[in-house]
Amino acid sequence: MAFKIAIITEEHMQSAWVMQCLENLHSIDEVEFTLHLIADKPTLLASSNWKEVLSKLFSKHLLFKLFYRFHSRTLKKTTDKINKFGCRSMRTTVLTQGKFSYKFDDAVLNELQDLNLDVILLFGIGIIQGDILNSAKYGVWSHHHGDERHYRGRPACFWEYFYGEKTTGGILQKLSPVLDGGIVLERFFIRNEGLNYGERLDQIQFTGCRAATQVVKKILNGIPITEESEIDRNLGAVYRMPENSEMLRFFVKSFLEKFQYLLTSWFMADYWCVGVGKIDPRIGALGLDFESIAWSYYPLGDGFIADPYLFNSGNGVQVLLEDYSYKTRRGTIGKYGLNSKNQLVRSAMFLDNSRHLSFPSTFEVGEQRYFICESQTEGILKAYILQDGDIDEEKSIVLLEEAVADPCIVEYKSQLWLFGSDENHQMSIWFSSTKNIDFKRTQYSPFMPNPFNSRSAG
Repeated sequence: MAFKIAIITEEHMQSAWVMQCLENLHSIDEVEFTLHLIADKPTLLASSNWKEVLSKLFSKHLLFKLFYRFHSRTLKKTTDKINKFGCRSMRTTVLTQGKFSYKFDDAVLNELQDLNLDVILLFGIGIIQGDILNSAKYGVWSHHHGDERHYRGRPACFWEYFYGEKTTGGILQKLSPVLDGGIVLERFFIRNEGLNYGERLDQIQFTGCRAATQVVKKILNGIPITEESEIDRNLGAVYRMPENSEMLRFFVKSFLEKFQYLLTSWFMADYWCVGVGKIDPRIGALGLDFESIAWSYYPLGDGFIADPYLFNSGNGVQVLLEDYSYKTRRGTIGKYGLNSKNQLVRSAMFLDNSRHLSFPSTFEVGEQRYFICESQTEGILKAYILQDGDIDEEKSIVLLEEAVADPCIVEYKSQLWLFGSDENHQMSIWFSSTKNIDFKRTQYSPFMPNPFNSRSAG
C-alpha cells in the first residue's frame, strides 16, 4: 500500500537540500508523491513613500541583509524541479492569518483531504495555521534549523554561533499552532567551529535531509515514533534578525576566530607515528605486550606516518601507510616492510595522484582484489585494481560520486558494506551487491549522529 505524501513549497524550483530530502524519500518503494502544492503569498504593493525608502536604506538590520546576500551565493543550489518525481502540480494563494501566519482556503483543504494523505511536507512559506495541520494522517512535517529548546525565530544557525554554542541543532517536527513547538520527530546537530555562515547553513540543512526518510521508514516498519511535544520541553526565546551593533560584534568574533585558526595552522602541526608490537596468540589483541612495541617515524623527517594497513601482497606481508609531508601539506600512500627489529622500512611509493591521500585498505570481489583510500579533495571515491601487490592507476572504478572520509569495505552475506563519513561529516553505511558494484546508502545505519565528527577507526 502506497505511503502518500504531498509537498508544499513557494516555487517549482527548490534548493539542493530540499531536492536531496525528496530524493531520499522517493528511493523508498512504498512512497508516492501525489501532489505538489505551490503556495503564493498575497502580493504586497510596493511603496514609493520616500520615508519608507530611507528607512530601508538605513535599516537597523542593513548589515545582516548585506552579509546574508553575500553568503547566500555559497549555498548549494540545483536546477531540478519537483515535477521530476511525476507528481501533479497545483497553484494556490494562501490567506493571511494575523500578522505573520498564513492559512489555506476550504477548496484546497478539501482536495488535500480527498487524497487520503499520510504526510504533508512543508518547505518555506512561514507559519501556517488552521485545518491544514490535520489534513494528513501523520500531520504536516517541517524542518527547523536551530535547537528550538534554546533558539527560536531567525536567522537559522546565527545565534548559536553568536553566543558561542559548540553545536547547532535542527529538528523535523510535526507542526502545531505553537511556534517551533510542534512534536519533534527527529533531531540532528552539527559542530559550529571552522565554518562560515553559508557553510553552517548548508551543513545543517543537508544533515537534516535524512530525517524524514528515517521517520517514514519507522512508520512503514511498525516502529513507534518518538513524540516530544511542546508540553515535554522548555522552548527557547524567540530571536529576530540581528541589528547592526550585533553584526559588528559578530564580525569581530569571526575575525578573532579565523586569526586564531591561522596561527594554529602556521605554527602547530599534527605528529603521528606507527608502532609494531607482539601479541600473545592465546589471548589475542588483549595480550599485546606494550614494552615490545617498536615505534617508527616518517623516514624523511619533515612529516609523519599514519593509518597503517597490513596486507599480504603475495610476496609476504606489506604495510600501507599515509606519508604526510609538511612541505606539500598532503599525504601520499607509501609501501613499507618490516625489518628484524619490527621497524617499518619504506620500500616504494604506492600511490601519489597530487591530492591528499590517507586511510588505505583493500577489499575483494570474487578473485579480484581492489585498493581504496581516502581522497576527499577529489570529491569521489575510487577503487583501483590490485595485481601482484601493486596498482595500475589507469585501471580504476568510481564507487561513489561523493567524498568519503576513512572508507572501509567488508563483505557480509554476499553484500559489500562501505563504512565511512560522508561530505557532511556524518558516519554512514553504503551497500552493494558483489556482482554489480553500485553502492547505495542504507537508511538503517546504527551510527548515532555526532556533531563533533566521528570517524572510522579502521
